[in-house]
Amino acid sequence: MKIFNIFLLFFSAKIAFASQTILYDPYFSPYAGSADLLFAEELLIWGEDALIKSSGRDSTSKVWGRTLEQFLFWYNVNMMAAVTQHEVFGHGYRLRELGYSPNKYTVTPWGGATYFDVSDSFLMGELLAVDVAGLEAEAILARDLKMQWIQRGNIDGRLSMTYTQAEQSLFWYTLITQLGRLKKEEASEGNDIESYITHNNASYLDGELTIGKLTRWSLFNWLDPMTFYAYYAFFYYMAEGKSWTFPMIPFGEKIRYLPNVRIGYAPYSPEAYLENFFSINGNPLYFYFKGGKRSVGGGIAYNQVFAGKRGTIGFRLDGWNQSKFLSTATVGDFIEGESVFRPVLNQRRWGAAFSILSTLNLFSQLALYTEFGGKTSGYLPGYSLDKAVTIRIGLTLGKNGLSEKSNEKL
Repeated sequence: MKIFNIFLLFFSAKIAFASQTILYDPYFSPYAGSADLLFAEELLIWGEDALIKSSGRDSTSKVWGRTLEQFLFWYNVNMMAAVTQHEVFGHGYRLRELGYSPNKYTVTPWGGATYFDVSDSFLMGELLAVDVAGLEAEAILARDLKMQWIQRGNIDGRLSMTYTQAEQSLFWYTLITQLGRLKKEEASEGNDIESYITHNNASYLDGELTIGKLTRWSLFNWLDPMTFYAYYAFFYYMAEGKSWTFPMIPFGEKIRYLPNVRIGYAPYSPEAYLENFFSINGNPLYFYFKGGKRSVGGGIAYNQVFAGKRGTIGFRLDGWNQSKFLSTATVGDFIEGESVFRPVLNQRRWGAAFSILSTLNLFSQLALYTEFGGKTSGYLPGYSLDKAVTIRIGLTLGKNGLSEKSNEKL
């Protein structure tokens, strides 16, 4: 009890970050990984700021010190976060969700790996879902960090490389694979892009993915203003030692907007996303449209439909029409050289997911966070492939889960 009271006193008196959530869910999904990794990085930032006062931070020695700090410390921390999200909460999550246990992980600032046994009974559709799971998880990490920055209105350059790595991981991974082919180098075992191309083309009769096509399509991921904002904030922190307030497109006094275009790899085919990020009186709203050769869909998320002294209530809604990618074809069939195409793969289905997002204020800077909902069968990044009930629970620390602008109105 004493430890719990000290914990509450510590955060009530000292916490400096806003709306940071520690999250748990079954199988440790990319959403839980994203929240917990960002919390850990934010805690490091708070610790540094508590130890190093703002006075005298503009001296030449401080600039050089922050430069070394950015490249020698924060770059490695950021890369470790992105790689951990890719391996443990990406590939690892999808394996756990499917009922398999990864053997081990390798996580370094320069790359990582997830080791697992693939039995002959492993479904080809499941393997495709595992192929894309790492990049899927990093896209969730990038979006969550972007939503936090939009809520705050500024970017702390110490987290810049977490965002740029996670957001552009698909491009860099695809490009490196392409360059390896051009040099006629043998792809490393477990290369996600090579596996995705091979397994997708084998599963569909009209499968025509090539590394050249994926590389060209991945260039669209650079149509993201926040990527360039993050790079600027990285160097801005070195020079000024503080966060950078970034611009958004204004719609009146209370609404700001930032678009984004990106490509995502789904088990059935690549998809193009048009993402829309809004700040409404300081609170982030996100909605998207997506489509590809075998899919179309969209969704919206807003966590403050209702906000008051007791907490907040929001929602997330996703809908899709997509090709089926799970069939009776197994890895054993593929290894033996048999056709792994099944007629069911030509069928499409509608699906949807809906969740209620809420925070319940417990103390001045501590709130209970919950997500309760469900989904139908189908592919939705960060969620079960089968129909399932969605349950996520956590603690939101700082400013009661509300933005400063929201608090001013309550």
